[in-house]
Amino acid sequence: MSTKRVSSIFLLSILALVLLMASCTSQAGSVTSDPVAPRLTTDTGWWMDTTGTIDSSYVKQLDQISDDFEKSGYQLGGVFWNDSVSDQAQVCTDFGNQNGLGDAKKDNGIAVCVFLQHAGSDGHTPYVFIAIGKGLEGTLNDAKVGRFLDKYFVKSRADGQWQAG
Repeated sequence: MSTKRVSSIFLLSILALVLLMASCTSQAGSVTSDPVAPRLTTDTGWWMDTTGTIDSSYVKQLDQISDDFEKSGYQLGGVFWNDSVSDQAQVCTDFGNQNGLGDAKKDNGIAVCVFLQHAGSDGHTPYVFIAIGKGLEGTLNDAKVGRFLDKYFVKSRADGQWQAG
């Protein structure tokens, strides 16, 4: 094989490798493999623990809260992940959308994603992201949700009792 042909094959291989790496990087530039949003069903209830580490009685308690929300005309669902993802907001929004949380016309669903191995700004784990349907943004805007998390969740998380929050 000629040197010119070997050089061409080598350059094409490098180019292919660079393109492959570019397709596997997030906007932040790190290789990611975001988890696939699980599907909620009548068997799973409103909450899913993809980690197998959350006490089932706690998940049942969250399902009951979600049942109460539904009786009030809203839908609340959530998922627990170990993964730290490239964009928590997008992953959580996708989870809510793919599961059809909220009335389609009212867009009044709430998706809660708990990332067990991702630390919040205070350095404590887990990190929680809440995605609100557009129909609820006037009532539950980002500032209100942030204050709610600060008041109930962040303090409990800092005390090592995040599930209480």
